[in-house]
Amino acid sequence: MPKKQAFIDKSGVKFVENFQKNQKIKKFPSRTEIRYLTAFMQKSLCVHNYLSEDGTCRIYKAKGQLFFASAGQFVDSLDLNEPIESIHIDLSEAHIWDLTAVEALERVHTKLSHKGVKVYFIGLNKQSRRIILQLANEPKKLLAVSR
Repeated sequence: MPKKQAFIDKSGVKFVENFQKNQKIKKFPSRTEIRYLTAFMQKSLCVHNYLSEDGTCRIYKAKGQLFFASAGQFVDSLDLNEPIESIHIDLSEAHIWDLTAVEALERVHTKLSHKGVKVYFIGLNKQSRRIILQLANEPKKLLAVSR
C-alpha cells in the first residue's frame, strides 16, 4: 500500500475512534473521514425483533445510529406486511441524527397506520425527540405514539 493511502486510512480510523469516544471534532471532516464514519455508523445499526407472548404485538429493538446511511437498513429490517395488531419500536438504544432518519420513522408510521396497525415508538432520547420536533412534517403524530 502506498504511504499516502496508509496515511488516509489511519486518519479515517482515528477520526472514527475520536467520534466513538465523543471527543469534540476540531475541524470539518475530510471526504475520507466522512466515508469511514459513514461505513462505521452504517454497520453500527442493529435491529432485532420478537413476538409478544399473546402473539398480537411485534417488538423491534433498534440499537445504534439511525441516519441517512442506515435509514434504509432500518426500514428493510421491519416487516411492514405482517398481519398484526400493534408494533412497538424500541429506540432506547438508538439515536436519530437527521432528516432521512425522521422520514424513515414517518414512512413506517404512515404505512402501518394505513393498514390499521398501531405503532408505538418507545424510549426516544431527548436529542432524538428534539430532532423529530425540528424536522418531521407532523411531529405530534410520531411523538404522540411514543412512550
